[in-house]
Amino acid sequence: MRFPFCSLLFALGFQLPAHAENVIVLNSADASVSLIDEATQKVVDTIAVGKEPHHLMAMPDNQSLIVANSVANNLVFLDPKTGKVQRWLQGIEDPYQLGFSYDRKWFVTNGLRLDRVDIYHSDGKNFTLARRVPLAAMPKRHDFLCRQQDCFHYAAGLG
Repeated sequence: MRFPFCSLLFALGFQLPAHAENVIVLNSADASVSLIDEATQKVVDTIAVGKEPHHLMAMPDNQSLIVANSVANNLVFLDPKTGKVQRWLQGIEDPYQLGFSYDRKWFVTNGLRLDRVDIYHSDGKNFTLARRVPLAAMPKRHDFLCRQQDCFHYAAGLG
């Protein structure tokens, strides 16, 4: 099996049943993720997740792994131990890069195709759109800068 443009490898640092750690590989061109046994380097499962998965990250509680599907406009939550789909969250437009604020109250996506940043309120499970910030150029990366009670999100553009 070939993995065209595996955009990111994520070694799961969680305790897994039976054997060592697994690696999740995003297969953007195939609209899937593959779960690979790190010890044997063999694919143990491939899961359809939606068109153009590009980034993934763990939820703050490490109970789910989020896969962002930028063209499918959704997030898929995977069990970090088994790789199985826990749930789908539709209507998250162009989720390319992902991030949580340090206090875990805010979830942010950079939309490269739509040149914007979407800010969601997070209660640990659900995301509610709080603000959509249009940008003059596509956002390249983002981070949170926090000091005392104030927290600022910045998105660096390509220009």
